[in-house]
Amino acid sequence: MGIIRKTIKDIFSPPDYKKLKEANKKFEKQEKEAESKIKGLGGWLILVQIGMFLNILISLTWALGFLLQLLLNFNGLILISFVFFISLGFVNVYTIILLYKKSKHFPNWAIFSLWYAIGIIFFLVLIFGTNLEDLTGFPILTLQPIIWTAYFLKSRRVKNTFVR
Repeated sequence: MGIIRKTIKDIFSPPDYKKLKEANKKFEKQEKEAESKIKGLGGWLILVQIGMFLNILISLTWALGFLLQLLLNFNGLILISFVFFISLGFVNVYTIILLYKKSKHFPNWAIFSLWYAIGIIFFLVLIFGTNLEDLTGFPILTLQPIIWTAYFLKSRRVKNTFVR
């Protein structure tokens, strides 16, 4: 009978606000300590680094291919494509420099480089594509920048790492 009476009393009595406030402060303190520990170039940023180095390699490979086409047959569209891929390579190199400096500008440049690459691909498909079926895979291609943009904007690791 005593247990039932104590349970009913606990249910219907007002809460002890001092204890709740103390527990809340303790929880917030632990959460802030945990958040401050999440920093550095680890976690998902390892995949970002690998992807950026691959993007440099891919963009310079494409630029080399367009350069060879230019040497064989000069064409204004091929020249524009060559310039786009060279500039994409430089953007990626600059973004990696910002990454290793842990610059506060890195997340914005990383987002820009992802969407710039998608813009180049879209441009090339529109210019060199033979029909609209060439654009069928484009929505899937945009998934990568959408996911990484969300990561760069919401990640605690990104916010704690890139502060300089």
